[in-house]
Amino acid sequence: MPSIESIRFDTAGWRLEETSPELTRWTNDKAQVLTLNYFDVPPDVPSQLTDINGLRQAYRVGLAQVGAALISADVFPASGLDCIMLVFKSPIQSGGMVYVGSVTFPFEEFSYVIKVQCPELGPTGVRDAMVLDMLMQQGAVAFDPETETIVGWMSDPYDRTFQAPLLSNRSDLETFDSLFPEHPLSEVRRHLHLILQSTQADNEVMLSPRFVGPRQPVRIRDEAHLQPKPWWRFW
Repeated sequence: MPSIESIRFDTAGWRLEETSPELTRWTNDKAQVLTLNYFDVPPDVPSQLTDINGLRQAYRVGLAQVGAALISADVFPASGLDCIMLVFKSPIQSGGMVYVGSVTFPFEEFSYVIKVQCPELGPTGVRDAMVLDMLMQQGAVAFDPETETIVGWMSDPYDRTFQAPLLSNRSDLETFDSLFPEHPLSEVRRHLHLILQSTQADNEVMLSPRFVGPRQPVRIRDEAHLQPKPWWRFW
C-alpha cells in the first residue's frame, strides 16, 4: 500500500521538524514552511481535472471565503502524475502577506499534498509599489478619481468580473519574479518548480488508479455562512 514514504522530492536547504504517517514538515532560516501530507481517503477535489474552469471557480470562491486570494491554479502532468498546482496569498497579523503554493497529486483512493508557505518579512509591499509605479508610468494602469481606485491593477487572474475583498494584482504575475528574486512569492514559485522537477514516486503509487472526479457533488459556497468546505486541504 502507498504511504507518505512512497513519494520523494528534493529537500536540500530544508530542516526536518516533524514526521508522522500523515505529515512531514520542514522549515528553513527564512521562517518558510514546507509540508508533505498523505491522505489515505478518496480525494475531495471539487471537480474533474479536465474541468479547469470548475476547479478555478471552486478555489477562487473558497479562498475568498477565508479572506485569501487566488494567484494561479493549473492542472498538468508532472513526473508521470496528474498534478494540481495552486498559488495564493493571505494577509497576516504582523502586516504584509503570506504566499502559499501547493501541489496535489490525487488518486482514486488517496492523495498527496505538498505545500510551501513563505511570509513577507521586514518591509512589506515593496514589490507591489515598484510594479505599480512602473505600470502607471507606462499607462498600463491609471487612478480613477471618481471611484478612488486604480483601474487595471487588481482582479482575479481568470475572471475579471469576480469581486472579493482581496484579489490578485499585476505585481503577482510570474513575469516580475526575475526583478524580485528574494520576494516570498518568487520563492514560492521557485520552490514549487524545484519540487516538481525532483518528484519521484514508487511503483505502488504510479500503478494506483488515478482520480477521475468527485464521487459526490461538492458544495462550493454556503450563502448563509460563507464557511470554507472540508476539501480545503491546501490551506
